[in-house]
Amino acid sequence: MKKLSIILFFGLTFNFNFARSLSGVSAQISNMGDTTHLEFSGLSQWVYDIKKTEDKNISNVELTVPALSEAAINELQSFRSSDVKEISIQRKGPDGNMVVRLKLNGKSLETFDYLTDQPSRLVVDIFKGKNAAANSKAESQDDEAEVKTKPIAKAKTAGLVKKAQRTPATTDILKINPMPGASSVAANDAANANPATEKKSGIFDGADPNFERFSIADYELKDEAVIASQENVYLDFPLLRMNLGQLDQINTQKPIYDILPKETDENKQARLLLTLFNNKRYNVYLKTVEWFVEKYPKSDYDEIVRFMWADVLFNLWLEKRNVNDFDLAMLRYRQVLEKYPQTPLAERTLLLMGYATLDRGDYLGTLRLFQSHLKNRPQSANRDLARLAVAESYSKLSRFEESIAQYKDIENDASSEKAKMDAAYMVGDVFIQKKDFAQAELEYKAAIKKYPAGTTEYPNAFYNQGATQFGMKNYRQSLDAYRDFLKRFPSHPFAGYAMTRVGELLEILGAEKTRVMGAYLETYFRYGDSPSAVVARLRLLSGKMKGMKPKEVDKAVEEIGNLAKKSELPMIEQFATLMVAEGLNKRQEFDRATDLLVKYYQAHPTSSDTALLSKRIVGNINDKIDQLVVDGKFLDALKTHNQYAGTWLKPSQRIDTKFNIGRAFEQAGVPAQAEILYKDTLNKIYSLKGTKNEKARSIIEKLPSEDQLNLRLATTTFQENKFNESYDYLKNIKKPEQMRESEQIERVQLGAILLDKKGDPESAIRYLVELVKTWKGQPELVAEPYLHLAELEAKQGKTTDAIESFKRIDEIQDDSGKVPSSVHILALQKRGDLEFEKNQGDQALTTYNRLLSLYEAKTPMASVRYKVGQLYFKKGEIQKATDAWKDLKGQQNDFWYNLAQEQLKNSEWQGDYKKYIQRIPAMSEKETK
Repeated sequence: MKKLSIILFFGLTFNFNFARSLSGVSAQISNMGDTTHLEFSGLSQWVYDIKKTEDKNISNVELTVPALSEAAINELQSFRSSDVKEISIQRKGPDGNMVVRLKLNGKSLETFDYLTDQPSRLVVDIFKGKNAAANSKAESQDDEAEVKTKPIAKAKTAGLVKKAQRTPATTDILKINPMPGASSVAANDAANANPATEKKSGIFDGADPNFERFSIADYELKDEAVIASQENVYLDFPLLRMNLGQLDQINTQKPIYDILPKETDENKQARLLLTLFNNKRYNVYLKTVEWFVEKYPKSDYDEIVRFMWADVLFNLWLEKRNVNDFDLAMLRYRQVLEKYPQTPLAERTLLLMGYATLDRGDYLGTLRLFQSHLKNRPQSANRDLARLAVAESYSKLSRFEESIAQYKDIENDASSEKAKMDAAYMVGDVFIQKKDFAQAELEYKAAIKKYPAGTTEYPNAFYNQGATQFGMKNYRQSLDAYRDFLKRFPSHPFAGYAMTRVGELLEILGAEKTRVMGAYLETYFRYGDSPSAVVARLRLLSGKMKGMKPKEVDKAVEEIGNLAKKSELPMIEQFATLMVAEGLNKRQEFDRATDLLVKYYQAHPTSSDTALLSKRIVGNINDKIDQLVVDGKFLDALKTHNQYAGTWLKPSQRIDTKFNIGRAFEQAGVPAQAEILYKDTLNKIYSLKGTKNEKARSIIEKLPSEDQLNLRLATTTFQENKFNESYDYLKNIKKPEQMRESEQIERVQLGAILLDKKGDPESAIRYLVELVKTWKGQPELVAEPYLHLAELEAKQGKTTDAIESFKRIDEIQDDSGKVPSSVHILALQKRGDLEFEKNQGDQALTTYNRLLSLYEAKTPMASVRYKVGQLYFKKGEIQKATDAWKDLKGQQNDFWYNLAQEQLKNSEWQGDYKKYIQRIPAMSEKETK
């Protein structure tokens, strides 16, 4: 085993503490859909190893981890699920490491392990199939080669260590001096910063530093997926507004109060107040200061005492955020400034008051304070700070033009380069608020180009670019912007939002479902239960519901509800409801999904997006009708339509609903009603042709093509004996090669029947022969055409050819077992009849007996059994004929039994007559004369 590699950035040296707690490592194990999820906690540094072997249908995963606590051992050993067959644990070596062996059902399992920080955890997931977040094989090889060439610093350990290459992380988690509102990255040469080589901190993926696994190639893009995404729901994630931390900076630069000791009571009392202040005895200070001010109204220490008084109230507000404390603090600050206008603390106090008011959300109050400050102190050294606060206040009050103008003025004439950079990077945020996404994009790019040093301090310029592109529906550019943000700021609090949106964008652009789910899975693994990862978790649970067991579904629904309650995102409750309904829809639990949506709609008639919910409810009802028709349950389909026709379906303009009801009527044997619905559907399809909505509706509503509708109309008019109309509809089919295989075969069969009825059986036979040759490799599709071909051949007197065609159907059934029983029965019966007519008795007996052995127990076949007995009778095998006919007795129709008995009696009479003739003495010649 190789030692775990730890890449150290910035030349910093870290001392890792490998000490283990006396109680041992904690462990948790659970099932998450088809994933077995293990979490180990209790150490700040992890040394471990994973091995995997397979034996028949069992996979064995062996984890070598630090010593586990007794509670962890008990939890692991007692865990059982459909995937986990057994877990055993044993100690290994003198260092106390333990080996956890998991015996799992199934093969081709994969493991996914990674480390997290705050809290420190080792997470191992075991799941089926390929790793959704992994790159292609070629990319993996490139990444592996890259990892091997990187310089590493080895951590010395006493126990076992993990291999250097693991997916996705190849470094341990490092936290380096994070700054408020920015990444913890510090560029040595900001002017030449390069995102590809920039030093990172936080949760950094050394195997794929550029997040290439989240990129998408041109050939993967699908217009249909983009169109389909219009019906999906995407929550508005919060914009990343920069907090430059002025209040924190001002508050850290606190004045130092000092009182020289004197032998007076006033001095002693003042120094007592100073001691209480320095020791943060704020409540005692507040009680004492009022007494002091009252006793010494003209004290030499009045200024310092009053400033401390205001600071105490301000500090109490910072701790408890009590409005009364804030108001009193501002009052005390104003009083001391009015009393001592020339105090050296005036500038600092005004800035503190202004930014505290801004922090509290009183934007009008902030404007008044800083506008007064700028008017009274035009040459203030802190003029730029005051103007930044004014610009921020304007934006919060939605006075966008004034805010933009203020930021532009600051960038043009600020005395400090930092203020110019602040203004340049923050003006884009105002344009986003204004919903001017294009201009926001330009502002961010201009700021990055003009002030490259700010690329490590202003994550908003990268995150919000992804948001603007998403808002403009430039999905490819949005994906690239979010990837760029993740590369630069992987541990930012908004990284979970960015990675969640990456998953959504991959789905919008048409990436494979495994890659989409992989992005959500990685979001949850990296960012856990943080607010920014909630949506990814909801989508992950919804996407996995299809393969869950009923109890797992109930648990997932409960978890989705709990997550929604904890989140503060707008419309999160509605989103969670839609996610549950979507998961139930994929499980084909249509009634449960519809009921959930309807109840939410009724409970939130004003606050919910009623148009969206109505669309989802109608779509869910239509999906149910469609599935019922596919399953052949046409009566249930018609009942469902009648149930909602007067409510949810009444205002619906969906075309596919009418088409599905037409299919139900066709299956029910009501071709006339089906024809009406098909014609109406075809007319609506024609009206859409050439419009902007044509492609969108065909994807969203799963509309039938013109050729599909012409085929359905050809079939229904044929069933109504409108043969000329049926033939015309068939001729209207323009692109039969683009139809489904079953539809192509149906078209040729129907065409052959119509040609036969038109008096051209030779053409009909020729078409069917070509059909069975073309579809030779798909037996389940050609059995019925073979039957029709054989019937036409028999009708034409081509008995030998017909028998061979019937034989072919039997061979197809032997080879595939996919021939419909109705087709196979007819083929055997008609083949036997032809052999019977051609006096091929032995062949007919073989065919009939095969038919009886396969289907007599399921289907009445008295006529076939009679013929079997008749064939034996003709051969003179009377006993076999008797045995064959005796089973006819007691059947629903005794006709065949009576007929057989008559033939047997006749046979007995003839036999007796022959014996009688043989016993009569020969007559003399005389008697015969």
